[in-house]
Amino acid sequence: MLEQRMLKAIADHQRLAMDFAYLCDSKYFIDTENRLVAKAMIDYIRIYRSRPTLRAVTDNVKKRNPEMVELLKKFWERTADYTYNEAEYNYDLETLKEKYKEHLVSNLKQHLSQNNEANTEIQAIEQAMTEIRSVNKERAFVKQTLRNHVAEFKQNYVAKFKNPELGKGIMTGYSFLDFV
Repeated sequence: MLEQRMLKAIADHQRLAMDFAYLCDSKYFIDTENRLVAKAMIDYIRIYRSRPTLRAVTDNVKKRNPEMVELLKKFWERTADYTYNEAEYNYDLETLKEKYKEHLVSNLKQHLSQNNEANTEIQAIEQAMTEIRSVNKERAFVKQTLRNHVAEFKQNYVAKFKNPELGKGIMTGYSFLDFV
């Protein structure tokens, strides 16, 4: 449901569509169908600098990938009655990123449990760490005055001060990775 809410945000709000398309990627969507819909929508936004509509996106992908047209129509039908609350965007985006990072860690655990060569395992760990770092660096752009941002910053700071576990990240169960 989170992935569909994010796609709905991209489809309904110009600012959110531009923000997501330029700072994020369709790879954050773990579900294959949602990832394909996100890719089509993000490609459209990057080309036309506008939020996607069903007709525009389907016309854009029809020549390259006719099967995508049905997938896009299905998404638009499922979410037609849903209204996205723009105020939830930053929270949903961070949640989407966390789920993607958890997915990366899960894939890494599965890879490491297969008893591969040491060099292969080290490469897998390095790739996962690089990907997680890149996700952490990408931030949604929110245009605010300093006066408006100070209250939010203070709230986040106090929450992290009261609960040191809050900013700890995702624990993998592998002591070296958790230490890093």
